[in-house]
Amino acid sequence: MTLIYLFGLSYRKSIIGKEIEQNIMDKHAHLIYAIWHGRIFFLPYLYRGHGDKVCLASPSMDGEIVAGVLKRFGLKVIRGSSYKQGGQAFRELIRALRQKKSAVIIADGSRGPAFHVQGGIIHLARLMGVPILPLTYGARRAIIFKSWDRFILPLPFSPVVVMYGEPVYVEKDIPLSRIEDKKKELEEKLRDITERADKYFLQSR
Repeated sequence: MTLIYLFGLSYRKSIIGKEIEQNIMDKHAHLIYAIWHGRIFFLPYLYRGHGDKVCLASPSMDGEIVAGVLKRFGLKVIRGSSYKQGGQAFRELIRALRQKKSAVIIADGSRGPAFHVQGGIIHLARLMGVPILPLTYGARRAIIFKSWDRFILPLPFSPVVVMYGEPVYVEKDIPLSRIEDKKKELEEKLRDITERADKYFLQSR
């Protein structure tokens, strides 16, 4: 936690699209954040102390570490994935959303494939009638790990850009046959802002 806090404190942060988040909160009071697995490092610092946000973390050993970090930054955690404890985690997410808390979900899951949206987040949004907000970040100087998720670690004192995309709305009465279309829509929006975030500092040189 200390490392994440010190790194986060050192970043020179720019935020693009924050008004999108605010507009959704003004209308709905809560939402579902969608992020990529490889872009989670900065999240605990960015939303530190936001006890109104519930984060879904894998029940694996890696997930245990992530959950511990999130809790120490004041965020709520639900443990589960599509591979293990999925039903219980889904019910807890429903309960949290009914309590007007926002949920933070890794769109490509705990095992990937990377940059491919899994269906659970769409089903949750459909059931609860809550918008999905794509969220990502990029950095001028970062280490990109050779892991399945291409995990990005911004280096200390690096400029970092946080980027929000346009929301995805999944109507409660949408046919199940259109779930795949909504998955593709969210995937395209998340990929778009991730590409824009990665190119942001190239354009500003």
